[in-house]
Amino acid sequence: MNKRSSENERERVSLTPKSQSFQTTLFLPATRPLSRLA
Repeated sequence: MNKRSSENERERVSLTPKSQSFQTTLFLPATRPLSRLA
């Protein structure tokens, strides 16, 4: 049980930066066309 909880913890930690970079890749292309139009 302890091993499993530690694996879940590691998964959550590795998921956090991934989701942040994913948000950035979604955010940057969305703002780039706006700055091009402005």
